[in-house]
Amino acid sequence: MLHAYVDDELSADLRGEVATHLQCCPLCRQAWARLMQLGDLLRAAPLPALADEFASRVLARTHQRVVRVASAGSFSSPRGRWRTSLRVVRGMAAVLVLGIGLSAGLVMGWQASQQPAAAAQTPSASPTDPVVAFKLDYLGSTPEGSLPKAYLNLMSAQEPAGE
Repeated sequence: MLHAYVDDELSADLRGEVATHLQCCPLCRQAWARLMQLGDLLRAAPLPALADEFASRVLARTHQRVVRVASAGSFSSPRGRWRTSLRVVRGMAAVLVLGIGLSAGLVMGWQASQQPAAAAQTPSASPTDPVVAFKLDYLGSTPEGSLPKAYLNLMSAQEPAGE
């Protein structure tokens, strides 16, 4: 956080908190002083001289890489066609998964909206019944020893009076 404080990248609130902390913490104040000295040293250092042709070499290499990347990914090469078709297949798969997920969510939401009406028709269920409280009525009848049955037994067990 001291680096962000020295570089003036903190919000006004955080900057005030760091300044307050620096007043009472000698270790952080020492670290802050070292960072300030380092910044002063770097600002005072002379910039290295660049060769005259440096900019033209950088631009030429950049142009070569752009041309190479563009030709490798073009649709005219077999490799480019394969990559492009793979992107299309990935996109279609993503849309399909999204569509299935949204459809499942809509169906589950519709089913959930229908459940309160069904629960209102069965007045025998008590509000402390875990099946009603946790909406586990979709489990239906479960065989003895199954995981849902064990869960229901565990949830419906009364806690000991000592706890």
